[in-house]
Amino acid sequence: MEKQPKRFQVLSLSGGGYRGLHVAHALELIEKHNDGNPIARHFDLIAGTSIGGIIGLALALEIPAAKIRIALEELGPKLFNKPKPNFPHIQEFAQQNTFCDKLAYGFLNQEALSQETKQADNAWYDPTPLKELLESSEFFGSKRLKDVLHPIIVPAINYGTGLPKFFKTDHHKSFTFDKELPIVDVALGTSAAPVYFPIHKVNDYRIVDGGLVANDPTQVAVHEAMMFFNVRPALFGDTSTGQDDLRVLSIGTLSPKLLGNLSKPLNQGLLDWGLGFFDLAASAQEAMSAFMVDDHMLPGKVYRLPTMDARPESAPDLADVSLQATERLKGSAAALVQTATGKDDFNAFFQHNALNLATVRENLKGNDDAKL
Repeated sequence: MEKQPKRFQVLSLSGGGYRGLHVAHALELIEKHNDGNPIARHFDLIAGTSIGGIIGLALALEIPAAKIRIALEELGPKLFNKPKPNFPHIQEFAQQNTFCDKLAYGFLNQEALSQETKQADNAWYDPTPLKELLESSEFFGSKRLKDVLHPIIVPAINYGTGLPKFFKTDHHKSFTFDKELPIVDVALGTSAAPVYFPIHKVNDYRIVDGGLVANDPTQVAVHEAMMFFNVRPALFGDTSTGQDDLRVLSIGTLSPKLLGNLSKPLNQGLLDWGLGFFDLAASAQEAMSAFMVDDHMLPGKVYRLPTMDARPESAPDLADVSLQATERLKGSAAALVQTATGKDDFNAFFQHNALNLATVRENLKGNDDAKL
């Protein structure tokens, strides 16, 4: 029989540390606008990276977005409980011109240099407060990935192989391994940002932050929908490629449209770059994803909060938990959602009733039985 066109909806949630508060508050307001209904019921697939992955996993369990937002706002100061180190003494030592100058400076600042060296040798933040929150009965407890109610994909990186690792629910017959993983491990793995947090071990392999490969997971989610849900949309404006209506709601962390510091020398070293490489890579990946998916693959089918053009040139750092940062993140989310709720294409997302994971499994079983 000829395949009937269908609508398939993706919820894509970006990474960004404490800036995930922007995502959580936007979701909270969207659920409130839709009479408190769990947002996951309107999306056939959730994709989330790093803090977006943690939020996505909670949504897939139908934990209310308001509860997620409150938890993140309370967690922030406990998790990011000290300023990011900027190694002033190491930088000053490196700028000494001669060996004798370095020797003298090192002798006079031994203790400070020793402390900064220890900071450079270890992850800056302890993930224990996050782990305790996720292990609580209020959130994930001892649940495994098979226990979520809605299909989800969570990008990360397998540190041992250097390859992307996509944690997935068993929404396809070939996905049999990840479903037994504790949700807490998936959450801590996708958010194990290098330098900020220790690498997280999942069974016998090491996992690091998915933001290094797909801080905006939209492109990953579109591939998943086409490859494993058999969604066939019109691609590149060509309706001969398919008739399905693949739509994406992408909610970002107010990450800045990062511009390079042109005052720095061309020959930058480790101290000059600092963590700038991480922010630059995430910003560029988000721009690439939007360019390839929004403009070319699925023109007019992706709704972003905020749009790529509206991203600020500066935003709170991902470890900035100040009252000013909190106010800015929540204020931006409120303004974006208020504008969006006046748009027909945004409201159409919540007219769609998605298949839950149990139904997807039943359909897979039914297809196998039919083949027999």
